[in-house]
Amino acid sequence: YLVRAQIARLFPDAQAARVTGEVRLIWKDWSSYSVDCKLASLQTKMGDQDVALGASFSLTPQSLDVEDLALAYGSLNVQVPQFKIDRLAQRASGAFRLKGTAFGRDMDINGSGELAFSPFDTWDKAMDGLTTLRSSIQIQSARLDAWQSSEAFQINLEKQKDTITLNGGPKNSIRLQIGQGGAFYAAFSNPLPLRGSITGTLLNGIIDASTRDLYVDFPVFWALFNLQSMVDFTGGFLNATIRITGPLSDPEFSGRAEGKSVRLRVPDWVVGELGPASVDLVFNGNEMSFGPLILPAEKGYGTIQAKFYFDRWIPTTFTMGISVPPTNAIPFKNSLFGVHALGLASGNLNLTLDEAGFKIGGVLTAQNTQVTLDTRAMTEAQGTSGGEVFPVFVDLLIKTDRKVEFLWPSEELPVVRGYADIGSNLHILSNSVAGRYSLTGKVQFRGGEVFYFQRSFYITEGILTFNENEIHFDPRLILRAEIRDRTDEGPVTIALVVNDAPFSTFTPRLESDPPLSQFDILSILGQNLTLSSQNNPNQIQNALIAASSDVFAQFNVIRVFEKNIRDTLNLDMFSVRTQVLQNAVLKATGLRSEAVDRMNGLGNYFDNTTVFMGKYFGPNLFVQSMLSLRYDPTKAYDLFGGMTLEPDIGMELRTPLFNLRWDFVPTHPEHLFIDDQSFTLSWKWSLK
Repeated sequence: YLVRAQIARLFPDAQAARVTGEVRLIWKDWSSYSVDCKLASLQTKMGDQDVALGASFSLTPQSLDVEDLALAYGSLNVQVPQFKIDRLAQRASGAFRLKGTAFGRDMDINGSGELAFSPFDTWDKAMDGLTTLRSSIQIQSARLDAWQSSEAFQINLEKQKDTITLNGGPKNSIRLQIGQGGAFYAAFSNPLPLRGSITGTLLNGIIDASTRDLYVDFPVFWALFNLQSMVDFTGGFLNATIRITGPLSDPEFSGRAEGKSVRLRVPDWVVGELGPASVDLVFNGNEMSFGPLILPAEKGYGTIQAKFYFDRWIPTTFTMGISVPPTNAIPFKNSLFGVHALGLASGNLNLTLDEAGFKIGGVLTAQNTQVTLDTRAMTEAQGTSGGEVFPVFVDLLIKTDRKVEFLWPSEELPVVRGYADIGSNLHILSNSVAGRYSLTGKVQFRGGEVFYFQRSFYITEGILTFNENEIHFDPRLILRAEIRDRTDEGPVTIALVVNDAPFSTFTPRLESDPPLSQFDILSILGQNLTLSSQNNPNQIQNALIAASSDVFAQFNVIRVFEKNIRDTLNLDMFSVRTQVLQNAVLKATGLRSEAVDRMNGLGNYFDNTTVFMGKYFGPNLFVQSMLSLRYDPTKAYDLFGGMTLEPDIGMELRTPLFNLRWDFVPTHPEHLFIDDQSFTLSWKWSLK
């Protein structure tokens, strides 16, 4: 009886092995004895893997019975509920289950088997029984990573002196024969992903084989990497002509393969599939390479080059580069730390798998893209830890091009909607194992709007600053947005100002030109709602609900209209803000404070309607125009019912030394519009 006994005292080659169990021996002579052993645990190491074994067995001159065998080798577990060898009947039978991870593959196999062997006299001559073998293995269920057998199958093995024959598998799809001198022939058929034949020699652990026109299902081949969640080949097949030489444990390959209908997905970065396309693969030593390969994606395309490196038959590492020209951007998406991007991108994306983990890097240029800053997701991301099983590293620089807009706090009802200037940069760093990430950069707003007090303020200047990490995530905002309205004394410009404040404390300041009190400013923004004596509470409530419904009209119906106009006219910016519904409701309910003899003309309903558009001509010249529709009571009886147009035109030119801006608001034709123009010269520098 042994308890955690150190076997190294008896067997010096054993690596820190410890055994717990008991053995009972009843002996008369070599023809009459029995050995009963209950091995509670045997713990040792093989290489860098921990090994644990437990079993019960009974040995007599006629038979060997094994029960409850459990073997753990690293992450692989082997269970044998019962196994029996009957020496006199020349038969062996048993059941087994393999579950866990081996060679980087997750598996779960259930089966049973029977074996017939040659006669031998005593257990010390058991190798004589291997002269002739006939075996049958039934697989009840089998799963390897995402692949799973659809039905049970059988594998038959037969050995006659120097000849070994194997056949079976799903729908009898595997055939193998090894003859004298190591010559062998192997054939594979449907439904296996590998179809064709391989011939050659296998002698003293050295293989020399070749195949012609071997069919390979490319998605199943790619599944060997177990990286479908990051990069996934979803379609395609290969016809390969390859020679295999060298040690059987780690051979080298030479030859070529032609791939057709190849499709690729990068789930976290590219929308939809890239492809289909044809590809030529080259095998040289332990390396397989292809490219440049052009894969179409909607109206754009990407060019891909890749190299794969084999280790012990399995492709274990690779490098892949995806290049997209600016004129053929492809759809992309990404969600990191509460920043959700969806649009088009060009540039270079590098994907690498090596011993350290999976790495994503490169430089991407975003265009026609919508970026949503999700405050709730940002908060949830703070303080999260790493510990990912598979290491993922990100080092990515994202640049903004045309039609890139930032939304906060949600896509459905954004309070801030800013158009990014061309050339703004965001740098993303991430380490999933350590739980570290950072997002740094500045985005300058060229235009946009802020929806506040149910009114849209147009952004005249703004900067969004990111200096975020896994501990703190709260971007800061510098902003000035304006809206034009009027009082009884004349026109007034109301400005909404945010001075370098985080989004979590978004509390803008309101100011006006000419100066007004906060009460007067809020009165203008509140549409001059008054609770007169004839207004009952139900009427007021219904009016407010109806007026606020204009919010949903702006953020749903008009959003679709804006996008269609922007794409049709090839504009970089276009937006429409109108209060037609509000004006109609307020007019009908009498909640608006106004003169009793005011004419209900067209201007009443389109009052405070604004149309904004902008376009880049190259990276350095930007032209914008804003058209405001106002009600003028002095023109209430004209053709347009008091509706007047107030255009505002601007142009900005960047030079290496300074920025030049021209603004034109045509309101004084009697002075030939000289007083309505302004020129601004600006420059900046940093002191370090």
